[in-house]
Amino acid sequence: MGQKNKTVLALLIAVVIVAAVGASSLFNLISPGAPAVVLPAATEPGSTEEPGTPGGDFFTPVEVTPETVQSVIETLSRPSNYARTVTILTAVGGDAYAADTARVWVDGAPDTTWPRWTQTERTRPTGQVEHSIIEETGEGEGTLYLWYNNDREYRSYPADRWSADLSQRIPTYEDVLALERDSITDTGYEEKSGTPCIYVEVEDPELHYRQRYWVSVSDGLLVAAETVKDGQVVLSASASGMESTEGTAFTLPDGTVLHRTSD
Repeated sequence: MGQKNKTVLALLIAVVIVAAVGASSLFNLISPGAPAVVLPAATEPGSTEEPGTPGGDFFTPVEVTPETVQSVIETLSRPSNYARTVTILTAVGGDAYAADTARVWVDGAPDTTWPRWTQTERTRPTGQVEHSIIEETGEGEGTLYLWYNNDREYRSYPADRWSADLSQRIPTYEDVLALERDSITDTGYEEKSGTPCIYVEVEDPELHYRQRYWVSVSDGLLVAAETVKDGQVVLSASASGMESTEGTAFTLPDGTVLHRTSD
């Protein structure tokens, strides 16, 4: 894995582990009545058998190996607009996990349609709701609009190509394509949450973790991801199926409509 990517991943893993150590006490103080979520055991690596012809006319299964999997994923056709719900479970001690849920609306084809809009309503384990609208204008530039709960005021910040992904806290198609090929240890086809997927596993002996990805063969979106350290899932991400964004307004808390999807 490249030094820059490894540094970023190391920081992310460190943040997760630090959060896991301290979050249990913090969440109990802030919300002592909040129920803990118990996560199932880590999913075993995917089968290399190809599941028939998932995705209909959109995808013809081919053999995937650590050497070819990124090229196969890159051929998948991704949607230009969709809505879905993303759930993140973070280890907070023992078998307990804190749930972080984001409702996401996206409008604009990746890398071809500008501006590209992403609206997120993220509910944290404490109950706080974070609202964000991100306008990507191309060439890694854009604007992030951010506010919390029922606030009528918002703040705006410069945004880049990673801002929309960070607002959801879920790895993406681009993350899989950016992996160093020699870091990929296992690949295959596997059904995840009822969706035929391409499975990719990465192992880094220096950071002592395994990262697993499941990418839908029908739309190229990430269906799920796991970070496993010392045999424990410390971070788990999952996404629901796509829904229509028809008529969705990307609206600031003062009532200003920045963008509206087609009816």
